[in-house]
Amino acid sequence: MALIAAADKSLPLPARLVVLLRESRWLLLLAVAAYLILVLHGYNHRDASWSHNSGTAGVHNPGGVFGAWLSDVMLFVFGFSAWWWVILLIQRVWADYRDLAPVPGSLFGRRS
Repeated sequence: MALIAAADKSLPLPARLVVLLRESRWLLLLAVAAYLILVLHGYNHRDASWSHNSGTAGVHNPGGVFGAWLSDVMLFVFGFSAWWWVILLIQRVWADYRDLAPVPGSLFGRRS
């Protein structure tokens, strides 16, 4: 059994799978950044969240209960600088996209 596990570790991933995983990471980072924009922009101090409790039954944050808690924690810990997390995520996607190797015959010299 250990021999099979050792043999699996020595085989590299196929190039197409590596590209697929890299691009899926971009999609995940963009989705997280979009969700952070949604919950930070939709922050409402009347929502029941981490730092305080509210008597209202509904949640006003577009991200739901988790979005209300996440935005409250991020704004409590980082303040207005919580928006830097969104910029950091978008910058990582942009930097990874710019690091792609040029593809011959492409209009812009990069894979699209």
